[in-house]
Amino acid sequence: MFSKASLLTVALALLASATPLPMDGGVRIPLQTRGSLTNANGTFNIEKGIHERIKLENKHIQNLINLERNIGQDEFKKMFPDVNTASFHKRAGLPLTDQEDDAEWTGTISIGTPAQSFVIDFDTGSSDLWVPSSSCSSCKGHKTYSPSSSSTSEKQEGTFSISYGDGSTVSGSVYTDTVTVAGIKATGQYLSGVTKESSSFTSDPADGLLGLAFPAISNLRHDPFFFTAVQQRTVPQGVFAFKLASTGSELYVGGTNSKLYMGDIEYHDVSSSDGFWQIGGGSAILNDKTNPRSPPLPSTGEARPGKSARATSILEKSAAVGVLVLSYRLTSAWVIMSGFLVTPS
Repeated sequence: MFSKASLLTVALALLASATPLPMDGGVRIPLQTRGSLTNANGTFNIEKGIHERIKLENKHIQNLINLERNIGQDEFKKMFPDVNTASFHKRAGLPLTDQEDDAEWTGTISIGTPAQSFVIDFDTGSSDLWVPSSSCSSCKGHKTYSPSSSSTSEKQEGTFSISYGDGSTVSGSVYTDTVTVAGIKATGQYLSGVTKESSSFTSDPADGLLGLAFPAISNLRHDPFFFTAVQQRTVPQGVFAFKLASTGSELYVGGTNSKLYMGDIEYHDVSSSDGFWQIGGGSAILNDKTNPRSPPLPSTGEARPGKSARATSILEKSAAVGVLVLSYRLTSAWVIMSGFLVTPS
């Protein structure tokens, strides 16, 4: 049996310098969770977890394809000399099973003037904002975006499309409009009002998706919401934080909620050149010995330590960007199974 995932707190930051900033002063966005990677008795469902791992793997394959397109093949090869993206295009079409078993946290945002409200999946592993368009005949069961009803909406050149690892797709027109998240406003924000989406999205409780990763992996090829808000100085600080749990989850914009964690935040260098929230140098330690097969610290939203793991929060920083991730010291035997680090309960 595998231990139920414990509380995970994740914070991301856009920092002007290495000097620690006061963390409170932001605004809260309550988040709703759907689905679970646990069984009814609270143990970890390894089969669902494998499905989640495959989904994440395929998502990051698509992100690497976007990165190569956005920065050019020559620059991409300098960063990833051993990566062959030609094989990614073949792998990206692999079917996934039962996406509705994946874990997800959603919150509410508004788009346009007057505001049109949407339930959104906040995703730190992608960089685009899309919602169903009012002209989408296949977008059943979701709220839709009406550009003609917004005085601040402007249609832009080009189209948006993205394919996911299970073969599902969305595509549509490109707009700029005012986007508001917990009172934080970004004007002229690029987004897509999708006019086509696969049937697999019908049962998803989220109307759309808001990406919080870096511009380098954007299919829209423009800054994500939070980058825009920081540049326009509408956010108190260049910091946002997540509390991810079965209840009481929140996205905190403009700082971190000091009521939700203990101790001081540590700062460590990270690199954002590849467009992802990830760092190297992570390790798993058993009986004070570092395992040589230890994986790197995961990108945000993918760390799921069990009850037998002692979690330590670390805020990674650079002159531009930081990320709060989890490092953990295992207190019992562990194995790597199907891409997971697992421990017995």
